[in-house]
Amino acid sequence: MFKQDRAAAAGAGAGAGLSAASAGGPAASLSREALARIDPQLAADYPFTLNMYAVPPRDELTLTQFELLALDRLRVLRAIETARLRAKSDDDVARLIEPVVNKHLELKRNTLVRAAGPQVLYEQRRKDHISHFILRLAFCRSDDLRQWFVRQEVELFKFRFGIEQQVDRDAFIALANLDLAPVSFEDMCREKMAAAGVAPTAPAAQRQELLSRFAADVRATYPHVVQQHQQQTGGSESDALRRAVFYRVPFERVCELVGRRAVLLMGGAAYVPESERLVLVANAFRAALSDSLMATAKALPRLDEEDRLMPVLDSLARQYLDREYKSTGPRSGTIRHEDIAGLSQHFPPCMQNLYQTLRHNAHLKHVGRLHLGLFLKGIGMPLEEALVFWRKAFHKMSDDEYNKKGYVYNVRYNYGMEGKRTDYTPYSCAKIITSMQPGAGDAHGCPFRHFSPERLGEMMQRLSVSEQGAGEILRTSREGHYQLACTRLFELTRGRVHAAAQAQQNQQAAGQGGPPAFQLVEPIEHPNQWFDLSMGLESGEHKGSARTPAKPGPAANGRMSTPGQVKIQTQTQTQTQTQTPMQTQTQTQTQMDYEFDDVDMDALAELEREMDR
Repeated sequence: MFKQDRAAAAGAGAGAGLSAASAGGPAASLSREALARIDPQLAADYPFTLNMYAVPPRDELTLTQFELLALDRLRVLRAIETARLRAKSDDDVARLIEPVVNKHLELKRNTLVRAAGPQVLYEQRRKDHISHFILRLAFCRSDDLRQWFVRQEVELFKFRFGIEQQVDRDAFIALANLDLAPVSFEDMCREKMAAAGVAPTAPAAQRQELLSRFAADVRATYPHVVQQHQQQTGGSESDALRRAVFYRVPFERVCELVGRRAVLLMGGAAYVPESERLVLVANAFRAALSDSLMATAKALPRLDEEDRLMPVLDSLARQYLDREYKSTGPRSGTIRHEDIAGLSQHFPPCMQNLYQTLRHNAHLKHVGRLHLGLFLKGIGMPLEEALVFWRKAFHKMSDDEYNKKGYVYNVRYNYGMEGKRTDYTPYSCAKIITSMQPGAGDAHGCPFRHFSPERLGEMMQRLSVSEQGAGEILRTSREGHYQLACTRLFELTRGRVHAAAQAQQNQQAAGQGGPPAFQLVEPIEHPNQWFDLSMGLESGEHKGSARTPAKPGPAANGRMSTPGQVKIQTQTQTQTQTQTPMQTQTQTQTQMDYEFDDVDMDALAELEREMDR
């Protein structure tokens, strides 16, 4: 078990490690055997900064530590998602996330073990290990949450793999048993002859002709490999090919490289050069993590922690799902019902689709009314104007029928004037994407997630998006990056606004002595954020935006930070010590206050369906 005195020593050595890292140049590599002589426990548990997270941690934590470790890692994953939205190249992504990673999940290399102390390295890697498994529990419960978590964790793994020393990369791959057997160019030539049916005893001219054509194919496929070896040794192309190392893997394991025509295919196998080894390692990490998340999701219902851990895990997932957006614009309470037609040009695609469906059909189903109604509330429409707006929108319906179906009650409910009298906030992009999936006849949902490619293409044509831009958005949407696709659409359709935001950011960055800013003021994460950016920047009133987590929950306000202990023993089983009745009562009340009132909304939807029948 990890003792408290070791943690204290780790804190004392942190400053020394930072100064050594900044003052010194590249240090010589340190083997695992040398690390074991310095600290056997560090070499046994965490020999590298890279980790496949195959073994769950077995440590004891307070609930306070449980929350803080998870939130630090969540900040890093959110920064990675934002960097992917704002940057174009991998180098830009690395430059953007490096300060966040160093602040919340710093991992010092083995070469700094003497300068920083083994305690510091152990503590950092232990934090990384435990925080990963905490978020694995929180993000295993739906397909969208799992996909989001896997995407960000893979990007974090790639970042760390890229900055690790070559010797440690090789040792990590060997220790992780990733089944990456290297082959030489001579091995590839023998396999080519066998596939072509040319025996080693065939005439020399026949063998020479076949191998010459094959060597030309290899040089054309891997020109950078040949050039790199020639620059290092100054030899011929033939010598460079003989020194090159490749990895023979089934082609389906490197579809990314096959799609880029960056690998040679032969006999159902792909030959991956050593320079592209990261793709193989990252794909193995992705596959292992996806399988582990599925196993955790199946076992999670058996976790007997309804009162303590489950509220924390729910809160962590809501940090992704329910990021509340608060406008800083001056329009609160000033939008009238007759203004909506003119303002609809500033609506994001999801709300434009709802509004156009409402105008065309003079009706909108319950979830669509919920999404659009809360969106209009968020842009500044008061209750009195909302009542008038919805009544006029349902103009084909008589007053008696309108009142009988409870539509007035629905509007008042959204504004906290009925039912539990909760002041509901507009839905975030993540919640629209992951909850209340649209069915037949529904108009709600994210166009990039729920539209067919044909329908999404038609939307691009109506918005006058160029063919190249539409192709980029469709490709991004197919890859599951729905908010990135929405952000890109904003850039393409609101070019003048985007240019103004870019100029303003660059001016501010220049005044502070920083580099030019990237892309948008903020990545699009909320429908009301799109509206505020479009409206505020166009009118020259851009003042930034405030995005906060949803209502403070058990992991955000600290009310669950009790002296109770959590012992993490397996991926899905947790043993706990007892809590006082006062702690249990406080946490239960916190959870009740934090939950979105889905039960009442479902009851209203069922009531509406009964009345329709």
